Amino acid sequence: MLIRLVLSILDTLSGGYGWSWGANQSGPFVLGGILGFIGLLSVGWSLATIGEAQGERTIFGVCITRMHFDIFIYVYFVIHVVSLITWFFGLYGGAGSIVWNVLWVLIIPVSVVATMPATYRAAENAV
Repeated sequence: MLIRLVLSILDTLSGGYGWSWGANQSGPFVLGGILGFIGLLSVGWSLATIGEAQGERTIFGVCITRMHFDIFIYVYFVIHVVSLITWFFGLYGGAGSIVWNVLWVLIIPVSVVATMPATYRAAENAV
């Protein structure tokens, strides 16, 4: 969450959204602030729901377990750390913004799956 917040602030301050509002440059800052706040809330909710997910869920015939959610969170974290590092080295450009938005959109469906009711398997050798 902290890395995502820092990247949102850095992107907003550097004018990463690239829209020109003429002499008044407050437009990108306001828009960036609003999008950063919405992103922080949505990612916070998503991380909380994914972190609390227990049991198994079957989506389109595929069994999703706690391990899958953990792998998603670890990969999500690594991508954010790489994004932060590339921003400091000046490599975070248009592709970085695309990755950023894809991550924002990708975490929402995963959190929706995490809120689905879990299914638990009955003991196979129950007497």
